[in-house]
Amino acid sequence: MENSIPKWLLEDNDKRSGAYSRDLNDEHFLREMNQRLRKDNNSVSSDDSKPIIFFFGVPRCGKTFFSQMLVHLLDLGYPDNIVARFWQSPEYGIRLSSILKKAVGGQITFDSDYGKTKGVFDPHDFAYFWHELLKKESHPYDFKAAKDQIDWYNVGRTLGRFSGSFGKACLMKGVNPSYHINEIAESYNKSFFIYIKRDFIDSAVSLYRGRLKNYNDVEHWYGQTPDPELYHELKKQPYFLQIAGQFKYLTEMYEAQLKQMDPKRYMTINYKDFCQNPAFVIDSLKTRLSNDFDEVINDKNSLESTQIKYSSHELSDSFYSELLQGLEHYGLPPRIE
Repeated sequence: MENSIPKWLLEDNDKRSGAYSRDLNDEHFLREMNQRLRKDNNSVSSDDSKPIIFFFGVPRCGKTFFSQMLVHLLDLGYPDNIVARFWQSPEYGIRLSSILKKAVGGQITFDSDYGKTKGVFDPHDFAYFWHELLKKESHPYDFKAAKDQIDWYNVGRTLGRFSGSFGKACLMKGVNPSYHINEIAESYNKSFFIYIKRDFIDSAVSLYRGRLKNYNDVEHWYGQTPDPELYHELKKQPYFLQIAGQFKYLTEMYEAQLKQMDPKRYMTINYKDFCQNPAFVIDSLKTRLSNDFDEVINDKNSLESTQIKYSSHELSDSFYSELLQGLEHYGLPPRIE
């Protein structure tokens, strides 16, 4: 069946613990609904496209909270928890979300559980949309092989229709797009990328806990994977070397791509700096979009505080020292200078 759940996703679901597993009945329903709504001809033209901001970084670097802050403060289109259920036909989800926001308001909850937001109108990673668009057909994702299979013209056209449905600049989590930064930049010339960096030790502690929460197994891989060959080598190592290696190879992948990109198409932020002075980062982003894309982003809400609590882990637990050992093994500094 076209709407069947991919084998790799079912295998992952079998290993997830408790509330972190998917309801397969819901999955089948949503896939059937999307298949029925899918159309060859979309009502929105890609000619109406607007800039799309993609943000990315290693697992547990603060991406989710960053996105919640931006869509709370700025008037941006984005896939929320309603739009995400219409990954094959986003225009329906976008319209439904808009109608419901008019009826009940569209408040952001700032609540999430390891990247999964809780509020109906909170941002979603839109993973199924990206899995189909970027040909993710296995875990780990063989992104190098997928490059030649992806219809890049369709990628650009689909992103144009997505932003055109909102009629304003959009924000999208770039976990999946981060494998193909340069190709997306070429396919969609209104794309802008934000690379988020966080102290490696803080991301590592959070990722360690995420492994336990999601799989009840610290040795089970959690989060974005590097090249499959590197992934399979890392899987042979103890958890603290897996996590450090995951960060090292993903960081190398991101930065190698950004070196090839026009500096006008991306910005790098330190998550700690964002928390200490969010207004500066937001104003910088608005200026970049205005100067380089001739796009004005309007404010939606005002900042209630000039600083946000920044989570910095200082622990004496054995796993903390092991994580430090792993970072040292791969030559990664625990904290960004």
